[in-house]
Amino acid sequence: MKKLTLLLVALLYVVLLGLGNGNYRLFDWDEINFAESSREMLLTGDYARVQINFQPFWEKPPLFFWIQSLCMKAFGENEWAARLPNVIFTILSVFAAYNIGKKLHGERFGQLWALAFGGSLLPFFYGKSGIIDPVFNLFIFLSVFQLYQSSQQETEGLKRRFALYAGAIAGLAILTKGPVGLLLVMLSAACVWIFGNQKRLFSISSMVMFTAACILVSSAWFGLEMIKNGPWFLEEFIRYQIRLLSTPDAGHGQPFYYHFLVVILACFPAAIWAFPRLFKRPTQTRHFGAWMMALFWVVMILFSMVTTKIVHYSSMCYLPLAYFAAHQIDKLFLTGRLKTWQVIWQITFMALLGFALISIPLIDQWLKSKADGISDSFAKAQTLAQAGWNWYDGWPGLFLIIAIPIIYILQKNRMVWAYVLVSVFSLITTLTLLTTAVIPKVEQYTQGAYIDFLISLQGQDVYVQTGDFKSYAQYFYFKKSGLSNLEKEHLQDKSWFLTGNIDKPVYFIYRIKNVSDIAPFQDIKKVGEKNGYAFFVRLPKTPLVRTGQE
Repeated sequence: MKKLTLLLVALLYVVLLGLGNGNYRLFDWDEINFAESSREMLLTGDYARVQINFQPFWEKPPLFFWIQSLCMKAFGENEWAARLPNVIFTILSVFAAYNIGKKLHGERFGQLWALAFGGSLLPFFYGKSGIIDPVFNLFIFLSVFQLYQSSQQETEGLKRRFALYAGAIAGLAILTKGPVGLLLVMLSAACVWIFGNQKRLFSISSMVMFTAACILVSSAWFGLEMIKNGPWFLEEFIRYQIRLLSTPDAGHGQPFYYHFLVVILACFPAAIWAFPRLFKRPTQTRHFGAWMMALFWVVMILFSMVTTKIVHYSSMCYLPLAYFAAHQIDKLFLTGRLKTWQVIWQITFMALLGFALISIPLIDQWLKSKADGISDSFAKAQTLAQAGWNWYDGWPGLFLIIAIPIIYILQKNRMVWAYVLVSVFSLITTLTLLTTAVIPKVEQYTQGAYIDFLISLQGQDVYVQTGDFKSYAQYFYFKKSGLSNLEKEHLQDKSWFLTGNIDKPVYFIYRIKNVSDIAPFQDIKKVGEKNGYAFFVRLPKTPLVRTGQE
């Protein structure tokens, strides 16, 4: 690919990745949860501890929240700023794939690896999200790469240097999402050592350097937290991690093969290109492919074994998957065409997704015609939500449909670069258009109504509670400013908001199928209803002396 073309491709990619990220609200739970913790960091000025509802939040270390709060400080407490860290780290991941691929296998391979990763469905979609994983994954990948470089050096000094880099970056992974970052790095290295039949992968001094660097970097927060507040916070953090491994947290119990389906079906088109190589053992165990194979299967097997299975747990597989995809595409410059089953897989996927997107306005009409047969009152009300669809709102799907014959002709005529670029950019252009035109309307069926209600309460001196469902939106979108002393006293007693001697109005949000839960409380009045959600208010009976706010 010529330099000017490469520059234009990179510029277009950056524009598409950042475009439309503020057009739709953050989604419960993870996106709103993380953004709220970052907002509270800015509000309280306490950057040493992660909080949610101004209480300690022990599920995640603080590094991602430091980055996100910095973006919010620069661009405001909004959706675009909350998603900016992943835009930045996805671009860095694409750049890393390009540079490492170029270093190991040449310029063309680096370009193909970058395109296969950055232009696949889930990696691109996560790049437009506000979750932690794109940041976490880049640190793990870079740590593994530095360990690989350490293993390739002839002199002890260079081995120690790269091991030092690997340990420091693994420490950053720990500061992003916890000890699992170190676990993935070490398990990958162990697999390369065991299955590669190598007597000595690292020297003792290199392992000491890796360990020391990892402890030093991760102690920048874990160590200081323990010195300042004692071990309780870390104990709660560890308990939470164990619960994720042993129980289906938040209803995320899925079958063993769940992550295999996610990677194969949703990492389009990289999964199609990489599939022939995923089950082949690398012939050269000192080759970087052995490390990528180890990392891929460690992630897939480990997170298939744990009880809690969430779709982004396997996202660390995407860079190794794209690595093998780049190898297969690189072969096309010699062999010519894709295998027939790969062509059928790609065309079928694009056709199904394209026609599904085109049909969205028709699907909405069809669901509304069947609404009378829905027994669940909440689901029925959501189905009847008025999102304002027009017949032309399915136009993003046209990019995929139009691209199908073009892709077929290009691969048949062995125009490899054109085939790859059309495959990638038809998909990510469609995804970008979805975020600007379609997702904001789809949101009206799910969380749009109650988030609009929360925004309408901003600036009012009231309490806000969700009744029969868990949410973090009542903190971020209400812009909660802190906890009053009276609220702190009753923080663990939710019944206080229903029956206690409150000092200011309390607004409640319930799904309409469960409004009977609030019916016995005579002093709670309904103030509205929309798209399956009902809104209530309870006023204080007598004025109380306010006890201050923090």
